[in-house]
Amino acid sequence: MERDHSGGPALRVYLRSATERPGADPLGAQRDACEGFVRTALETRAGVVLSWDGRREYGDAGTVGARGGTQPPALAQLVADTQPGDVVVIQDLTRISRSWPDASATLRALVGTRGARVYLAATGQEASTDMLEGWVS
Repeated sequence: MERDHSGGPALRVYLRSATERPGADPLGAQRDACEGFVRTALETRAGVVLSWDGRREYGDAGTVGARGGTQPPALAQLVADTQPGDVVVIQDLTRISRSWPDASATLRALVGTRGARVYLAATGQEASTDMLEGWVS
């Protein structure tokens, strides 16, 4: 179990890009957005101070999101590693999946089963399975 140095929750960041271009960092813009959120707004939103430098980063470049119940390797590892109280930051829900059933299953696993708090860097919202209600599969 990975905790920060004070024994508190771990900061976990998930990045995914469906494309991979030689010589480019396909996850760079997402990483920057997540870092900006963590450094400027996470304490206010989550009530915890977590070090960006101490984060555990999970990245799937050149892969699609969760599809048909199958998760990309780094996303599956994130879900397996997450402990109660951990904070997971993603740019937005489409990084998990563009499919409502798959995004819902992953959020349920992270929030319900694993006990994490999931934040969307793009909006600053805490993610919940309720926010998937308007999605079309």
